[in-house]
Amino acid sequence: MKTYILMTLVCIFFASCVDQHETKHRIYDHYFVSLDPGANYQTLYYELDDGNAIGRVSDVKRAGHINKIIVAETNEGFYFINSEKDNQYLNSTDIIGKPKNHDEFLKLIDSLNVRDFTFGYNVDK
Repeated sequence: MKTYILMTLVCIFFASCVDQHETKHRIYDHYFVSLDPGANYQTLYYELDDGNAIGRVSDVKRAGHINKIIVAETNEGFYFINSEKDNQYLNSTDIIGKPKNHDEFLKLIDSLNVRDFTFGYNVDK
């Protein structure tokens, strides 16, 4: 009987520690992509030390990183975030800027001497 009660409590404990409906796709350091709870699309978030998160880029199709630069692709274009300059006190508009086009994305890749960049997250996969 004690074993049954103990096993039940252990199962309840582990079930309460895991959000079974949320999937976080870790991109780099504080950054992850997850379903936006207020919308039907994926958002790139900056995770705070207390477990909360700040939205950085909405409607993300693909995301990855090149060294410490986070790259997020949306229908509007590409966003680049310098993770060394980002922090919890910045609004997303302060850090992400305006979307860049595909040519600007390719120039960034070339300037960093990256040969085979692949996005670590793809909404279609």
